[in-house]
Amino acid sequence: MPQTKHVYLCLPPNYSYNYLFPPLGTPCLTGFLKAKGYPVTQADHNMVYFEFLLEKISVSEPIKIKNDVFVKKLLNRLFEKKAKCDLYYADCLPKENDEYVPYQDNTNSSFYFTERMLASQHLERYLEDETENTFLQFFLEKKIAQEILEGDYHLLGLSVISPSQVLPVLTLCNLIKKTIKDFPIILGGQWPSLFRMELSKWPKLVQWVDGVIFDEGETPLYEYLQVLEGRQSITDVPNLFFFENGKAHFNRKRTEEDINALPPPDFDGMPLDRYVCKEDNGYTTVTYQTSRECYWNRCTYCVDLPFPKHTYREKNVNLVIRDIRELQERYGAKELVLSDLAMAPSYMRKLSKRILEEGLQIRWWTFSRLDGALNRELFDLAKKAGCYHISYGFESANQRVCDFVDKGTKLDTMARVIKDCGSSGIKVTLQTMIGLPSETMDEALDTISFLLEHRHYIDNVCYNIYYLTPGNYIYRDPEKNQVILDDKNRLPFQFFLGFRHAQPTGIPRDKAKALIRFYECQLKKLKGEEGERPLDPLPEQKPLVASIQVGREKARLFCFRIPHSEEWVWFPELPKKAVNYETNIRDIPVYSCP
Repeated sequence: MPQTKHVYLCLPPNYSYNYLFPPLGTPCLTGFLKAKGYPVTQADHNMVYFEFLLEKISVSEPIKIKNDVFVKKLLNRLFEKKAKCDLYYADCLPKENDEYVPYQDNTNSSFYFTERMLASQHLERYLEDETENTFLQFFLEKKIAQEILEGDYHLLGLSVISPSQVLPVLTLCNLIKKTIKDFPIILGGQWPSLFRMELSKWPKLVQWVDGVIFDEGETPLYEYLQVLEGRQSITDVPNLFFFENGKAHFNRKRTEEDINALPPPDFDGMPLDRYVCKEDNGYTTVTYQTSRECYWNRCTYCVDLPFPKHTYREKNVNLVIRDIRELQERYGAKELVLSDLAMAPSYMRKLSKRILEEGLQIRWWTFSRLDGALNRELFDLAKKAGCYHISYGFESANQRVCDFVDKGTKLDTMARVIKDCGSSGIKVTLQTMIGLPSETMDEALDTISFLLEHRHYIDNVCYNIYYLTPGNYIYRDPEKNQVILDDKNRLPFQFFLGFRHAQPTGIPRDKAKALIRFYECQLKKLKGEEGERPLDPLPEQKPLVASIQVGREKARLFCFRIPHSEEWVWFPELPKKAVNYETNIRDIPVYSCP
């Protein structure tokens, strides 16, 4: 009888510098494969890499500050210095005047650097450069590849969510394949799903990867293991392309999971005590989904659901209650992140009722739409059942803009739902976007006015500047959506695409940033008028000196805390005169997401 294969699954660096709660992808796969009888080991290398970077940081005095702030600021400074040096990959790093630096990230995990390195002749050299590749330094120092190669593993599965994880993934694959060329490695996740065609045509990939699973991965990964055991043909594995004689072959078979047949996610191996949510509130938190895909599924800009779209599926609420009980018993979970793309009001009602009927003691938060079926009575019910926070896809408070991007929401309904939710005691976060196609400055100001008017019901506003991405309705028909693609310098794996607004009244990025800053300043001003202590100019104070050394490179920053806040002002050199909040407002990092 063929040997049962042992699988190693991991979330690679660098998905986030500040992971609030456990990932869900590998735990879902782990639970599914274990239910099928396969032994699985999973690891969160993203968390371990973050801790590896923290080990490289020193500060002049102990002080309470968000670790992710230290890491991000210092790494940006480190790579700022590298960009000015005549290194072989300096051209892949952004210059100071480069407008295209999403998320203010200029490091070797940035989208900018990743996309350019993937198209560079220096890629293979970078993957093996122990001096400059911080991911290679991490894998070698922590002996990650050695652990995989010396363990009893027969398959490595890598969950790639973001472009920022691609270089560490290739670095690890290169380390393993150099030692055992035929060690099976499979990629999966949102990034490979979005760029499946580009990956299949990329001649370099075959040296590092044996196949790519796109879209939902439970059944495809299980059947790939059946192939390794000689139980079925590789051409029958759904949602897969694989390499044969150096060429990619797409299997015709496609599948989406029966959500009611899925076991609960398995978090064995995940460092549940080390995620920010546990540190902040003391609760063991796990991630879970009660549905897959989105019940609306029509927003033109949405990249969460690249084409082809899948079916919206809800899990039977009795099975959800069963899963919650198991997660509580196995992990002592007291809080759930229900990471549904958008929980439907009808399901929120069913779930809340069943939690109360079963007497489950659980806190939870989720994502939803500003749907007219949500009301105060439902929010009161959900709060009683443990719901304490809902994050909404809000985007805009201008009705014409909402209609143009097919949000399916009405302004008066959004206002009522926000008030009902906030008044019930459930925290409200609004995902907001500036610079949507066809949006004008006046229409964006409608959004800012709305947010300020309803500030008493809103806990967080998470601002995003609109970027065009592949795999959505706007990308499919740019002319209809009033954008003009700039394909002249497009890179093969570019996530944020170059474009300009078709109408001269469109909002460019610099003006979108100015609008966001305007909102933040107005909000602080209003809070000051309402009795909250306003931010005053910084007095003379001794700066905190923070430094990081990774490999041979070292960077240093001086920082001052803004009085009455948890925010800091950062300087590459020690200021020669007193620092004033107002004159340095652009240097102050604003963290508005939960």
